[in-house]
Amino acid sequence: MDDKKTHGVAATNQDLVQEIKVNQFREEFYYRLAVITLQLPPLRERRRDIPLLVASFLRQINEDFARQEPGYQHKRVSATGMEFVKRYAWPGNVRQLYNTLLQAAVMADGDTLDRQDLVAAIGGLIDDISLNVLEQPLGDGFNLEEHLKAVQQHY
Repeated sequence: MDDKKTHGVAATNQDLVQEIKVNQFREEFYYRLAVITLQLPPLRERRRDIPLLVASFLRQINEDFARQEPGYQHKRVSATGMEFVKRYAWPGNVRQLYNTLLQAAVMADGDTLDRQDLVAAIGGLIDDISLNVLEQPLGDGFNLEEHLKAVQQHY
């Protein structure tokens, strides 16, 4: 028998104690997993963390691609892209944020991930989470004509 112990991390958005009470999760399995437990609020309640997570994830993505793909252009997130990621609800939490950045980095032309790249990476999962049209930052490809159309649609 191997004496090496392995350690891992498990995460869920379910209340496992409640799930045990209604017989939807085995109590014995809970105690195997619950060596150390951390209660983290969902990403939508930790919006201040998002820019730090984006920077960390993008650094990791850029390093990984640079090692694997000669000539890879390191990606950065534009101001409008950052406003979008800070306002989006992220129902899939940090996994969804990471996967969105990864897909956008693969699919985007150029070295800048803007709002459109991130929205496309999320795909059909977006309802009405667009930036408040009146809070759209200037710069990074701001297009007055498109903005005025958005304001018109908003009203």
